[in-house]
Amino acid sequence: MNFHYGKFQLCLDEKCEGGAAINPQDGVYIRDLYGDVRTGANKGQWLNNAKDGAHIGKTKNFDLAGKFALSKWPCGKYCLGGLEWGVGPACPSTTPAITFFSQDPQMCTPFDLTEIPCDIKAPVNNCIWKSGKNQCCGKVDCSQ
Repeated sequence: MNFHYGKFQLCLDEKCEGGAAINPQDGVYIRDLYGDVRTGANKGQWLNNAKDGAHIGKTKNFDLAGKFALSKWPCGKYCLGGLEWGVGPACPSTTPAITFFSQDPQMCTPFDLTEIPCDIKAPVNNCIWKSGKNQCCGKVDCSQ
């Protein structure tokens, strides 16, 4: 089984302008910023709306993009669902995948999400050099 890292952009619409809050009731579209890691092929495509066992993949056609819901849970955890349908494992398979579930709109898949700025080299994003105890830019310490 091959695993690939990715960088994804959460968008409220096809224009994907930043700066707006993402709330679970609004829904988001997910755009793959890297595409194929080695070649860059399929860069900028949307995760699609495959449901009821079909594996969620990518599409160039925004009209076929899936509309996801993202809920923030305690201690840095998130749950990825769908705005209209739930999201969960597609099926037992050697190739893990997720699918929208039309029969269960509350289903979601828990995961860790690391929020990173679009420009990692901008000085304003260099919070590691803050002075004092808090070296995590306000992240909640759940170990206490």
